Amino acid sequence: MSRCHPWVVLLTLLLGTTPLKAAAPVPRWDPATTWALIAGVVRWRDPSLEAFDAHHRKDLELMEALSERGVPAAQRTLLIDRRATRGSVLTALAEQVVSAPPGATFIVYFEGHGLYDDAHQFVLATSETHTDHLDETGLPVAMLLPILALRGASDRVLLWGDACYSGHLAAVASALTYLGVPTIALTSASEVSASSENWTYTQALIDGLRGRPIIDRDGDGQIRLSEVAEEARQAMRYRERQPIGWAPIGFADLVLGPAAEWPKEQQALDLEGELFKRGDWVVARRLDGARGIARVLGAKRDEDRPLRLRLEYYDYTDRAFGWAREDRTDPVMFYEYPVGTRLRVEDDEVQYAARVVKVDAGMHLVHFEDWLPGSEREPGDVLPDDEFVTPDQILGHLDPKEEAAQRVLVEDQGDLYEAVIKGRFHGEVCLRYPGSPFEEDDCVPESRVSRDTRIP
Repeated sequence: MSRCHPWVVLLTLLLGTTPLKAAAPVPRWDPATTWALIAGVVRWRDPSLEAFDAHHRKDLELMEALSERGVPAAQRTLLIDRRATRGSVLTALAEQVVSAPPGATFIVYFEGHGLYDDAHQFVLATSETHTDHLDETGLPVAMLLPILALRGASDRVLLWGDACYSGHLAAVASALTYLGVPTIALTSASEVSASSENWTYTQALIDGLRGRPIIDRDGDGQIRLSEVAEEARQAMRYRERQPIGWAPIGFADLVLGPAAEWPKEQQALDLEGELFKRGDWVVARRLDGARGIARVLGAKRDEDRPLRLRLEYYDYTDRAFGWAREDRTDPVMFYEYPVGTRLRVEDDEVQYAARVVKVDAGMHLVHFEDWLPGSEREPGDVLPDDEFVTPDQILGHLDPKEEAAQRVLVEDQGDLYEAVIKGRFHGEVCLRYPGSPFEEDDCVPESRVSRDTRIP
């Protein structure tokens, strides 16, 4: 058998190897070629639409963040409250679409209520929207499609929505992408979930635009759109117990800009404690004595004091900071009911029998089957559509025997409380108290927990 010379082998490899293609450049956001439409409503003419507190409203701050990043004033349109009508939103968007040259980025943001009209069409509640005439006064998201479809493949569209069921914007994003206009939707809720009344989601957008370093999860010094989506996902999951809408069809790795430096006082903290590390979500007692959801910013060790965590809380629109002993801080855990489980669920102060049809990271999509005895209902009332419900809305199993099989009793200062076991952490049992606020969940020594042997 003959042997090949090394140069023959090398030549064969070179001739038979397909040249490597150059890696596609990472897309970068250019604020100078961006057109932004920010529409926000916290008060409506229709008194049946619940108003929101305008204190430190974040739609204004979002516009400020876009300005800080360099989006020209002539390319930014702000419509709030009375100015945010269906006609004004569509007109402003059409003017931007016609004015912008090829290669533009369009940001379309709406904050307010999201509703369904009688034809089950999803509409945004602009200022003149009336619940008795949603088909005539609401803004169907489908109306955005023919306007934005006038753009082309060199453009980008970002659809941002802070409203209940705003995940329906993903359908608009998919249709535009199919028509050749690259579009991504990032929203505070999925198409089957309500949204909180807090500004948690919009705060994530603002933090991303301003380069907050905790969002830079891979530590490469750049803030990408996908990292902002992950920030929104975690913030909504842990603070609000709700899923977001995220349709990353084409340019999820879009670089929004550099990450800022950590504040000096946070740079001085250790990245890890003994149990928790920077970025973890925990339940801890606040300065006012109430327990709340917080994020760990770092740990501090003093020789004469127990290890403490620097924590960040968030109240409606404002951050609050505090310290907590690590050994008195609990992890955030979710109790999951298997698909098919029938539950007692409360929605808008009405109790229903519901069945779990999907579980997503501790959040439950349920199908409402019937009203429970004692629930008030009016003639013509219909059951709610399938929806993700928060842990606070789940009151327990519908079957008393299944309920008793899952329950344990927890002793606290001589009293017994019903709970279910979520898991174990650092030698303790972590518990969920159905019917109580999620923030009251905690981890306790095993000695305080016993099986509930009472017959239902």
